[in-house]
Amino acid sequence: MTVLLLAAVTVLSWGTWIPVSQGARVPNEDVRALYTSLGNLAFSVVVLVIHGASGLSPATVGAPFAGGLLWAGGSLCAFVATGSIGLARAAGTWAPLNIAMGFMWGAVLFGEFDHTTATEFTVLGVAVALIVAGLLLIVFARGLGGEASGRALRRGLAAAVGAGVLWGTYFIPAERSTASPWVAILPLSAGMTVGCLVLAARHRAWPVLAETRDYASLLFSGALWGTGNIGLLLLVEHVGTATGFTIAQLSLLINGLLGIFVFRNPPPRSRAATMTLGGVLLAGVGGVMLGNLR
Repeated sequence: MTVLLLAAVTVLSWGTWIPVSQGARVPNEDVRALYTSLGNLAFSVVVLVIHGASGLSPATVGAPFAGGLLWAGGSLCAFVATGSIGLARAAGTWAPLNIAMGFMWGAVLFGEFDHTTATEFTVLGVAVALIVAGLLLIVFARGLGGEASGRALRRGLAAAVGAGVLWGTYFIPAERSTASPWVAILPLSAGMTVGCLVLAARHRAWPVLAETRDYASLLFSGALWGTGNIGLLLLVEHVGTATGFTIAQLSLLINGLLGIFVFRNPPPRSRAATMTLGGVLLAGVGGVMLGNLR
């Protein structure tokens, strides 16, 4: 029951924070990432005040903080990739890589597959294949877009790979830290904010938004991301790095459903909507199979 609750919190939070952030008008994507990270930082402070700071010390700060910097670097890579080759092609590259990184770290650092039977490996392989196929179907249902060739294509694909590696790794330092997830989120969030401040500083002026609701949208989206982050860190404690991070990627299912039925992008009953729903079904079946392994 605990695993199901943590999975639901993670998937729902990470499936909604991006749509919420898209309601804000920003001069550039660095600004969106900055204010989102500030919302996440404020949320982390509140959580620490409520939960208590026991276990927070100079020895437990460094690793999660570094993880936050990795997250910010992944954001920069994602922005570059999206601008060069389009969101669909970029996300279609980094989403499966996120899962692959989770499995690699789970095997290399935590020995999560040392005692896995052949039958379990088979089920695991089928489940991951269904999830990856479903995610790719959701992503590419909206069209490739962002046509690019030559240098722009190579730059975009390299950046998308960077996003896949960094976003598939950012939580590992916090997981390896001796601090509990409830405590590690503060230095992790601080690292994210510092990294985003560095990125935003390239524009040489503090970003001012048009209306109060723009600030509210971004800060709230950051709190949603932070909620999902806590869910992920607790989830991997229960089911392992590989399984936990793969389940977290099912947040794209929520994103796809919101796109159809709330934002009408793609429009309901369109070919793209049918493809998206097919992807949701495939990835959902894979997620159930994966969850039943534990």
